[in-house]
Amino acid sequence: MRINKSAARTIDIIDFVSSKSKPATLTEISRALQIPKSSALEILNTLSSKHIIDIRDDGNKTVKLSWKLLEMTATVLSRNDLHQEAQSHLEELSQQTGETVFLAVEDKGEMVYLNKVEGPSMIRATAVLGSRLPMHSGALGKAFLAALSDSRIEEITGGGELQSYTRNTITHHQDLLQEIEGIRKQGYAVDNQEYVLDIYCLGAPVYNQQNQPIASISIATQAYKMDKEKKSLYAGLLVRAALNLSKRLGFTGNNLYFERS
Repeated sequence: MRINKSAARTIDIIDFVSSKSKPATLTEISRALQIPKSSALEILNTLSSKHIIDIRDDGNKTVKLSWKLLEMTATVLSRNDLHQEAQSHLEELSQQTGETVFLAVEDKGEMVYLNKVEGPSMIRATAVLGSRLPMHSGALGKAFLAALSDSRIEEITGGGELQSYTRNTITHHQDLLQEIEGIRKQGYAVDNQEYVLDIYCLGAPVYNQQNQPIASISIATQAYKMDKEKKSLYAGLLVRAALNLSKRLGFTGNNLYFERS
């Protein structure tokens, strides 16, 4: 397959700018992507003319993404059955718990935040839509992994040492498999400050009409607020929401984790 160099560079620039918490400079883009300044500037000017990015000529030529990308994203999401079907379930789950609820999909071995409904708690700033989450260190990812075969889990995680994010992160493949067995038995995943300190999450998978996992939903709260009674309540609400959403998408099973033929 032939790759168009200019098109590839354009996408790389958009990806780089979107990853920055503040506007990127032309010099940063050129250095990070190893693109000559003249070529990078030409691409930036083209993107600016199409209203994909905004360029501020303040001596450094700082660049940020424009609102048009958000409009384009909204159009894609409006045509996405998962996003549409999930919205009411996320809203209901957030109302029932008073917590922030997330929807994420798997992409290239990571979970990508697709939607969230914010509760009144302080979890609002923990995740940005479109950002990525490692599979092994969050309730969203572990819930999804548990719906896969052990061989597929090994393909995704590499089967060896796993990156640590907090003192609670699972860092060994065998420990992850043991955790996943527990998830399959209890029907949901738990993230007790494994990715972000002071954040406690519960996660469950979502299936499609082929009975294949396509997403996960989670409830996020502050760790100090979680106790045994609340965990049981939240888990029941979460599993019911995930199962109901899966049924809406054509899932024919009665349990979120089941033996595959």
